[in-house]
Amino acid sequence: MLFLLGFLSAWLLWGLGWSEGSHLFELPADNPLRTHTLVAAALIVIGLAMAVVPRMFAGPRGVLPWMGGLTLGLAACGLLQPISADSASGPGAWILLAILPLLIFEGRSQDSGAKEQPDPLPTLGESLPVALGGVGLGLALTAIATPITRMLPPDGADQAIMVVTFLGLTTLSLWLLGSWLGKQEEEREASRLLICLCLGGMVCALSLRSTASLTRPSGLREVVGLVGLDVADAGTWAFDLLITVVALGPLALLSGSLLHLAHQGRMFLALLAGTGIGIAVEPLISEACTHPDAAFASSWPTIAVAGGICMALVGAIWRPQNSTILAAIFGCLALWWFAPGPAPVLKAWVRFATQPEWVVEHSVGEIALTPGHGGNPRVTLDQRALTGANVRAGIDAKILARSAKDLTFAAETPSALLVGQLDLPRSLGLIDLGFERADRTAFFHAAMPRLEKELFDQAPAGRVPGEILAPGDAWKRLQDGAYDLVLVPAIPERTPNLPLLTDLPPRTRVMAWLDGGAAVARMRLPKRILLVADGVFDLCVGVQLAGADRDEDWFTPGPAAQEPIALKRLSKRPAAWPNLYRALLLERCATGEETSDAIQPRADFLRALAAILRAQKPSSPFESRAEAFEINNKQMTDLAATVQAGASGRFVEETVFGIARVLVKKRRVEAIQEYLAPISTTWGRPLELELALAAADIESLDAQSALKHLQGFVTSDPRLESLQEAAKALLGAQEGPDGD
Repeated sequence: MLFLLGFLSAWLLWGLGWSEGSHLFELPADNPLRTHTLVAAALIVIGLAMAVVPRMFAGPRGVLPWMGGLTLGLAACGLLQPISADSASGPGAWILLAILPLLIFEGRSQDSGAKEQPDPLPTLGESLPVALGGVGLGLALTAIATPITRMLPPDGADQAIMVVTFLGLTTLSLWLLGSWLGKQEEEREASRLLICLCLGGMVCALSLRSTASLTRPSGLREVVGLVGLDVADAGTWAFDLLITVVALGPLALLSGSLLHLAHQGRMFLALLAGTGIGIAVEPLISEACTHPDAAFASSWPTIAVAGGICMALVGAIWRPQNSTILAAIFGCLALWWFAPGPAPVLKAWVRFATQPEWVVEHSVGEIALTPGHGGNPRVTLDQRALTGANVRAGIDAKILARSAKDLTFAAETPSALLVGQLDLPRSLGLIDLGFERADRTAFFHAAMPRLEKELFDQAPAGRVPGEILAPGDAWKRLQDGAYDLVLVPAIPERTPNLPLLTDLPPRTRVMAWLDGGAAVARMRLPKRILLVADGVFDLCVGVQLAGADRDEDWFTPGPAAQEPIALKRLSKRPAAWPNLYRALLLERCATGEETSDAIQPRADFLRALAAILRAQKPSSPFESRAEAFEINNKQMTDLAATVQAGASGRFVEETVFGIARVLVKKRRVEAIQEYLAPISTTWGRPLELELALAAADIESLDAQSALKHLQGFVTSDPRLESLQEAAKALLGAQEGPDGD
């Protein structure tokens, strides 16, 4: 029965702790306060279930079956099913409540058979140290795990490995401690408590020291190199297992100690309630104790509090010698020197980590400002890009334009609400689209003023007028009809649940965008979606959550795709999965498109493109994205055939244009001339394809043909001018000085 209770507890905890929120303002980033509070509430509920039948958990080893069920349950939820933001935490909670009567009946049966040996309720003096130890454990566990999780992909698989490993080590330490400490004399109970708590204080410092080592580039390389791994293996099961053992292994010993002390069900309630409180308040303490202007923010205040609680218990509860109290105080101060820094952003071929220009520890996570492409800094939250600088700038501009397409401004002052971070390219894009005002909001809104000060430092005139709003204020204005457009840009690798919006003004269009390189194919999607591509490298899914209907190049998604289980995802490096996820999404859309005979060629195009993406393999890190992209003649033949058969639309054009740019970079002259020339003729000589054909002609030393492809275009595209100059120079060299 205890094993079943542990298994259902895991079901409940997994659903609350690793589900991405479905609120409109949680699409860019979760509100960790909500998540931590839900986990704390779940722990308290589980503790109450234990307190109902205290004798079932009597004895130091009474909790072992529950811990075993909890560990295996989390392994099943997190590793043996597809990575999914949708969770069965609701059914888990109901089943947990349903079996409580059985637990009560069995527990009362045990109580009736043991009346001759009454077991009094634990006193406040007995429960308080366990509860405070739980608070310290929750603080330490959350604060130490936070910088470690930032080095890993932001999906549930890696967190599952960490949690299951930690719980497995905790169960092992509980069993070993029970065997060792159980041999002590019963009258030396206080000595056993002192041993456990002193041990807890020491392992907090050891765990913190290990974490500080992992957050340094040299330390991380040294640790993973001991077992033949590389930092490029981050996100595989071996890497996750190793850093969890190094960073959280000592804390597992502390957890086992506290579980050993909680020898009754009601003391388990004190322990779990304390742990939940520590988990819930850790983000608040971290934010309050970290100065926003610090060069590098870290989690040292929470670690100091955690270690202080565990060590000070020795002096506060049992009043040992003054030397012990003094040692506890100095131990807390010593923790200051072991503070971990920001998690390094490393690649296998990069020797030094990229140093952020500015970092702050916020309640929603670590917000950093890093150098970007073209002088535009990039904002990251826990190392996930919140702005579209660098290689994603192209797709970011396209989703902005598609969101505002055919938008009719109903107010005198066209206004927008950006759910995310504003930067210079987005601001200029909004101004170009006619917006005179753009408010901003998200759950990290408190950090936005400082971020915008840094982002617009060199171009203050480029910032679109508007306010930074708290989510509650933004929602009220949205309901009052203050905005023409609400835009939620795509966040890499994030797959949140889409909210259901009702009672919004009909003039307000709400557009949410999802990263096609994440597991979007398994999500619940509406009947119509937009696909926007930046060539063949980036793919985003647009969902109109509210607003009037409009004429667009809509796609109809089919049934949700079957995503690989988490363990399979952990078997490969994370870099291998984005193209597979894009292929799954395209195949899902192709299935939906096949329901209409009129657009069958477009479905064939999607399947041909999906086959190309599935065939991609990891390449040299020193190659450009175009050089690393592989496409053979058979794949080009299949793709071109679908276009000739009638596949059309904006997405088809964007993809073909991207393939043309790839072929030019790879100097595939024959492929350009054989496959793109007929498409260009069919589509009426678009600029992108004619530029590719002209580049191929220059490579073939056919200057006259190149000039013919470039005739008739009037544009400021620098590629046109460059190719014209190259063709004329080639023609002049071929004709000779006399013009022959």
